[in-house]
Amino acid sequence: MSSGVYQLRCTATGERYIGSSANLAARASMHRSQLRLGKHQTPRIRELAAEHGPDSIVFEVLEECPPEATLGREAHWIQTTAPELNTNTENIGGRRPIGRERININLPKGMADALNDAAAEKGWDRSRLIEELADGFLKRRAKEKGKEGEK
Repeated sequence: MSSGVYQLRCTATGERYIGSSANLAARASMHRSQLRLGKHQTPRIRELAAEHGPDSIVFEVLEECPPEATLGREAHWIQTTAPELNTNTENIGGRRPIGRERININLPKGMADALNDAAAEKGWDRSRLIEELADGFLKRRAKEKGKEGEK
């Protein structure tokens, strides 16, 4: 397999998630591993795998395309098929908007679980929750610094 657009589909419910990758084989392997371990990053996919078994979530290639075309083709598939499990369609492919940097951090298990639960309650992925928390923190900090400058 090369690069392209794929879907994860729950065979029990028909719910779908659409994604893209420059390496479809590696992405399929990553999803299978996360599903077997019960640690998939998307809360609803984790729930479906827990309820119906990890084998109920199948990886299907929708379209192969050059790596530079994957995000555009992913956006096309999401817009034309409206998959039930793509909740953050403003951030296609998990790519940050221009001017944002991805930061990798290791969290203690309890904290990671709490963040996943809080994100699921809002219908967000963990990255969006962390961005919202950071944004709130930065706004409070700027406000506090503004008050210090008035003194």
